[in-house]
Amino acid sequence: IRLTTPDRREAILRRAHFNPFLIPAEDVLIDLLTDSGTSAMSSEQWAGMLRGDESYAGARSWFHFERVLREADEKLAVIETEIEQERRTAERDSAADGERIRALTKSDIEKISQAARAEIAAAERVGSQELRAIAAKLATDRAAALIREQLNAASEAALFESFVGELTRAAS
Repeated sequence: IRLTTPDRREAILRRAHFNPFLIPAEDVLIDLLTDSGTSAMSSEQWAGMLRGDESYAGARSWFHFERVLREADEKLAVIETEIEQERRTAERDSAADGERIRALTKSDIEKISQAARAEIAAAERVGSQELRAIAAKLATDRAAALIREQLNAASEAALFESFVGELTRAAS
């Protein structure tokens, strides 16, 4: 039975009371019931065979074949050209995307490098300030230790009296 929907094929079989001999030929795709096989070819195929030009030189069928082949070649050439154009476009787009990514990456690297340099400079300044503070603390501690070593009760009393005298003069 011809290719159609399952419901249509069932309807064809029911109309024929499931008897293959009662199915109309136009509903048969390939005749496997008889040995004639007449429905294995379409009416166009039979007509083409009967119209066949059996001459060897200048046969119509040869020129028809040649024309169809040339048209197929032309269509194929157009498709190949379009594919080549699409390939070139894709390559250009890909290269441009790569350049944009490289440019962004380079820009990002430069920004990160600048930020790192700024962080290093700030750390060096802080380190330098801390070193000066440590040196000042050590100097102060050493001076205090030297003063304690050289200070006795008499010099401490004289230093205190001098300090009180300065305060008195400043107050008056």
